[in-house]
Amino acid sequence: MKFEASMCLACNGKRSQKFDDAYVRYSRYVWQNMDSLWRRDHINMAEVFGASWPVDTVHLARYFAKHAACSFVDSGFKTPQSIIDFLDEATDRLSDMHMVLYKDQGLRRYRRTLKRVGVEGGGIHIEPAAGILSRSRKCLTSYSSAYALGFIGVKYYWKDGSSPSDSFYLHQKAPIHRRDRIPEI
Repeated sequence: MKFEASMCLACNGKRSQKFDDAYVRYSRYVWQNMDSLWRRDHINMAEVFGASWPVDTVHLARYFAKHAACSFVDSGFKTPQSIIDFLDEATDRLSDMHMVLYKDQGLRRYRRTLKRVGVEGGGIHIEPAAGILSRSRKCLTSYSSAYALGFIGVKYYWKDGSSPSDSFYLHQKAPIHRRDRIPEI
């Protein structure tokens, strides 16, 4: 999915390159380990990023926060300041956005069906964004979407005024939840 241009070239290029690099390393790991990840209850970020996992896992979260920010703007909404601060590296934790890793049984079945007929199935799956507007219709109060590589995904949920949650990027062994059992904020 390509969003309309909503970031300047410096922000979407040099400034966020380390976020993109973290995503590339993560996506390679996911594709190389796709089938074994179904049986796991976590992704060991040290296997993905080595000794730099604490920093690079936060950069990976920033990649998904950048995706969320572009989705906000593309949908006609202002990006929440907390996400901007996170992308600007003013903080290492999003106070009002929950991000979890998940595995999707339906996408796994799709992949397995394609493999049986000789096609290496996978792809990138982006869930349509959903949001809730305030009664006055002047501002967004919550917003969510998901982004999956094959059947391993990241679900993000932003809610105005929510308290910090247990997001994947806070853990070396980041939990992978079943899609139908994603914890609520």
